[in-house]
Amino acid sequence: MKPKCGTQIFFFEKNLSMTFLFCIFAAAKSPRASLLNKSYIVMRTILLSILFALNAMVAGAQTQQGYVKTKGRLTNTGTYVKGTPLAGVTVSVRGRNAVLSKGNGTFSFVVPGGLYYLQNVQKQGYILSDPDILNRQYEYSKNPLVLVLEDKAQQAADLKAVERRISSNLYAQLQRRSEEIERLKEQNKITESRYQELLEQLNTEQESNEQIVKEMANAYVRMDFDQIDAFYRQVSTYILNGELLCADSMLNTKGNVSQNINQQIKKGQELAMAERRIQKAKAEFERGNDELAQRCYSKYQIFKLQHQNDSAAFYLEERARIDSTRVNWLLVAGEFLINYKADADGALSYFQKALRHAKDSIDYRMTYNNIGSLYHDCGHYAEALEYMLKSLDYFPQEELAKSEDIPSVYTNISAAYKKVNDIDNAMKYSEQALKVSLDIFGPEHAETANCYNSLGRCYSMKEDKEREIDCYKKALAIYELAPDKYGFELSTIYNNMGSAYSNINDYQTACDYYEKSLKVRIATLGENHPRVADQYNNLGVMFLRMKKYDDALKNYEKAMELWSKSKATRHLLVDGYGNLGIIYQQKGDMVKALESFEKGEEIADEYFKLGEADAKIFEPYIYMSLAELAPTSEEYKQRYQHFMDDKAIVGLVFKGSAAPTTQRGMEGVYYILKFDNWDIDSPRSFFDKEEELTGKPKDIVFLQGDQIREEHFDNKVGCGWRIYPVTPEQKQNIRDNYTKWKTMNK
Repeated sequence: MKPKCGTQIFFFEKNLSMTFLFCIFAAAKSPRASLLNKSYIVMRTILLSILFALNAMVAGAQTQQGYVKTKGRLTNTGTYVKGTPLAGVTVSVRGRNAVLSKGNGTFSFVVPGGLYYLQNVQKQGYILSDPDILNRQYEYSKNPLVLVLEDKAQQAADLKAVERRISSNLYAQLQRRSEEIERLKEQNKITESRYQELLEQLNTEQESNEQIVKEMANAYVRMDFDQIDAFYRQVSTYILNGELLCADSMLNTKGNVSQNINQQIKKGQELAMAERRIQKAKAEFERGNDELAQRCYSKYQIFKLQHQNDSAAFYLEERARIDSTRVNWLLVAGEFLINYKADADGALSYFQKALRHAKDSIDYRMTYNNIGSLYHDCGHYAEALEYMLKSLDYFPQEELAKSEDIPSVYTNISAAYKKVNDIDNAMKYSEQALKVSLDIFGPEHAETANCYNSLGRCYSMKEDKEREIDCYKKALAIYELAPDKYGFELSTIYNNMGSAYSNINDYQTACDYYEKSLKVRIATLGENHPRVADQYNNLGVMFLRMKKYDDALKNYEKAMELWSKSKATRHLLVDGYGNLGIIYQQKGDMVKALESFEKGEEIADEYFKLGEADAKIFEPYIYMSLAELAPTSEEYKQRYQHFMDDKAIVGLVFKGSAAPTTQRGMEGVYYILKFDNWDIDSPRSFFDKEEELTGKPKDIVFLQGDQIREEHFDNKVGCGWRIYPVTPEQKQNIRDNYTKWKTMNK
């Protein structure tokens, strides 16, 4: 498994998104911008999701259905009694968790590789009718696995009853034969010596009857008559009753056994000949498939090298259409669709098919890895991690240090851990990936470059800029050995280098790397590919930081145009509208800034349906835009007041590490109720008032829980201000507390 999604998975990791931009503007225009920077310096990156039909995802391994029951029995009178389902039976399969049968006797368990062994089947007071089923190898089947248990007491009673019936029948036979011998002797029809000889035979048979009784009784008592048709149930009844002639007569109605055997042998021979013809036809068919597949793949390579991705994808999909059970063909088609065409739905469809047709651990781990990468690209980071770790489960322990697939899997897992802000695990898997890659591939292999890139991203999160850039340079040196082959990977490294230099405020060097990345990515993917938007976005960030607003606007608009073309990148429009809003804000066009923030909020609502905090990310910016526009017209004044009433946003303060609030023992966060002559019911913007009082003495009334306190500050408060959304009920409770406090402190 090549690092199919391993390098591509970092594509958006260094995207300087809206969340980042919200933090970079320190006093670029006014104290409001500085406050905005303070308020969102700790805001995490928006994790958004693609809304395609992931519910259609099928289980990766086959699920074996089963059924537990008591055996069908024949009573002493020959009456057939059907078996009944058994609930609460523990079924243990080797290497899997035990399962319990339900009320109707059914159970199921996953069969990853198609083969399994039963380890134990247990229920208090019951025993297996056939203990030999344990530790026997089974193969997955669409038919349910039927397990037969019997109550111990019933089993013992049945065994004794059958033994008595068989013994009685055998004794009756011997008695009749003994009487016949005596009659023959009395009639002088046999000699004395023949008489003695016959008696000796009877005695010998009598001695062997015990063993016969035991064997036949054990066979019959373990027999499940539910699984025998009515004809042979009747034959069994005759045999148990000692009516052997009736049993034989009934069997003879099926025809002469020898003739039937000859006929069956002939059918077998004819079937073998037919199978040989079929095998020959199959071999010829497979050769035709392989030739067509090779032709399609060669066509794909030709078009890929010409960067004609539509045609390249067509021939990969045609190859997959030849045989939809070839897991590797399905995976390659899916990988190309997501990597080069940003077609998440199409890729998912191929990965689902691959999962259905996976046959061994290699198929499963490749497919789970790719599904995890797809989730990652579409913003489902927790799900991505789940599938990637599931992929890792299919590697035997001894392969973890020597499998060529492991570095790619480790770097993908590391990327997912980064996205859920688990830097320790992210670093651990990146370091393990690099170690394994160096051992297997050496220092100049593309997989090693991918590992350096992954490790560089970890150092970025740890703010170790020197090591971050060093890792990227090592990756770059490897990829630049074959730039035509590793175009996509080169664009990713250039992008990450740009971000690294941006973070140390070397904007010109960052722009140079972003432009290199843009050039390579366009050459690799084409001008209109949604993922080219990443580089336009990052260039927009640089121009914005350099206050080149028109250039920033131009690049952001291009990024948004491309993002809007694909379902897989639509969620990034949230970032795009946020960035546009920031630009218009800096240009002084608050009307367009408000429009951009409101459009961003609309798209965010598509992805956040459960009341997450990220769903409220635009509210502070809409608030600030409306607060600034409110004095310009009655319409905006009303919209501002409506927004305040509807969203119920109030000011919030949190302590600084060495601030006056900390020195006064103010722990945690506080609602701001009153700020000089401003309070929470004031129509005026809190930030306007804060701007007026910067560097001046001020009185602030705070609320924490139900406790209100008033503090005077001569100058610095030492905290960050932000907007905090609360429910109307919460806001009313705050007002009630404030009113009560004002009444008491008149």
